[in-house]
Amino acid sequence: MNVSTKKYLKLVGITIFLIILFFAYLDTLGLAMFATVGGYGSETHKTLELEYLNLFWTFAYGMIIAVALMFYYFRRDKSEAIGIFAGTILMLWSGLEDVIYYCMLGQPMLDASMPWLMNTPLSLTSRILGYTTVTPIGLYLQLIIGTIITYYVLKYLKNKL
Repeated sequence: MNVSTKKYLKLVGITIFLIILFFAYLDTLGLAMFATVGGYGSETHKTLELEYLNLFWTFAYGMIIAVALMFYYFRRDKSEAIGIFAGTILMLWSGLEDVIYYCMLGQPMLDASMPWLMNTPLSLTSRILGYTTVTPIGLYLQLIIGTIITYYVLKYLKNKL
């Protein structure tokens, strides 16, 4: 499908944002679920956390693939399908879901320390900055850098596919 680069970036960008917004919403439901059974750190949470995370991320990655495939099926544009897949992954690893999650909780400021993110791609910038935990500055910088990288990846895909 031949659309202008501006329309392409708008369509793919909005799609990526909506997918990640949905994941952030699901994450708030997970928080509410764990709150009803004793909260984070409870025995129930300790028992179920890995299974919950496996379920959440299996669903999330499956949904990203499904949305990308649907775009290709209905629009026959490889750049859109690959852009949605790659862009969503990049923006997830850049911290967009976490920033939206905190805003949905009514906490536009991130926690001063987010050690649970240290063994994830979200810790890259904080590690480079020499922090021993993910910090707001590290996560916000990662989100800015990730957004720029995603923008150029999408432009490249639009021009090459």
